[in-house]
Amino acid sequence: MVKICKIISFTLFTALWIFSAGCGKTFKVQQYPVFYNPDIRQVAVLPFENQTNTRGVGLLVADNLTAALVANGTYQVTGPRQLREFLKTSKIQPSTPNAQTAQDLAAKNYQAFITGRVLRQSDIIQIQNLWYNEPYFGMWDYGFYDDDDFGEEEEGDDDPDPPFPYGYYYSNWYYPYYYEYDSAAYIAATASVVSVPQGSVLFSTTAEASADVPGGSRHARRSALQAALKKLSTRLVDELAVVPVKIKVYQDKDLKTADRQINGKWNFVNTFSENEESMYVVLCLPAQAAYNDFVLWIVPEHESYQPIIEKRIQWPTGRYCNSFEFSPREIAAQNGPGHYSVLFKYQGKTIMARNFKIE
Repeated sequence: MVKICKIISFTLFTALWIFSAGCGKTFKVQQYPVFYNPDIRQVAVLPFENQTNTRGVGLLVADNLTAALVANGTYQVTGPRQLREFLKTSKIQPSTPNAQTAQDLAAKNYQAFITGRVLRQSDIIQIQNLWYNEPYFGMWDYGFYDDDDFGEEEEGDDDPDPPFPYGYYYSNWYYPYYYEYDSAAYIAATASVVSVPQGSVLFSTTAEASADVPGGSRHARRSALQAALKKLSTRLVDELAVVPVKIKVYQDKDLKTADRQINGKWNFVNTFSENEESMYVVLCLPAQAAYNDFVLWIVPEHESYQPIIEKRIQWPTGRYCNSFEFSPREIAAQNGPGHYSVLFKYQGKTIMARNFKIE
């Protein structure tokens, strides 16, 4: 019986370990745009070129994008309505911004401007549902009637049924129905970030969005368009500004210790000599982690309050895995041989840990 309990306990422990190792951990980081430059602080949003038949939609897109960027807070943003007088005097054409546009905006201390085109906009009223009510019946007025109203009396019926003193005469029953409408809107646009004063395009993207609103009135159609514009602006901001995103890491494969590289591949080990000069922590993170600040701590195992060694890192762009060098000799000199952990921390929280030994 004791042996069976030990086997069950070991099996449960192994299953839990595998489950915890395979699930990974999700946490939020700040995702920076691919063209990110900390020198870009002030940005102007120009009216978008309108390539649709809907009047004024280019300005609507630019206004909504301006509001979304202001709420995001990455840049100090000036929208087309605030730039109205400047646009008139400088004669900037939103459809064809050029080097002169960049130079004019540079004089106003902007580091970049955003322009674009509305490629398509449409709105329709569509039937969402066809509903049938309970059956209704046509009926005659209230009054007296007898069974003769329902046909001839049977032959030989000397005592016909007396007339009914009251009631309705039902006939012509039917099922009335009605339609339920939705207003739908769709919009697609391109947006480009242009450097100032160089006038070179730093980044371009295309986004689209749609929205449905109950009802078929003019107000419902406007609400659908506004909802689609809001979605479109959110999707553009996700690529043009710094936004929070969730990333997932796996402790068993994204944080490891190694002693050296052999033919370009890391030799992963968990035990080091107290006389070794170098060991490496190999850390892998998704591309969205770029520009975020992280911390690596070396601590005695089970003691995560005070690091023996701390290394602060800013995750580079275009790299999935990076290595960071530590010295087992220096660690052992401070705390002696023993069991240690390397902790990967973000904003004060431990995200992953890897145990190793110095002997």
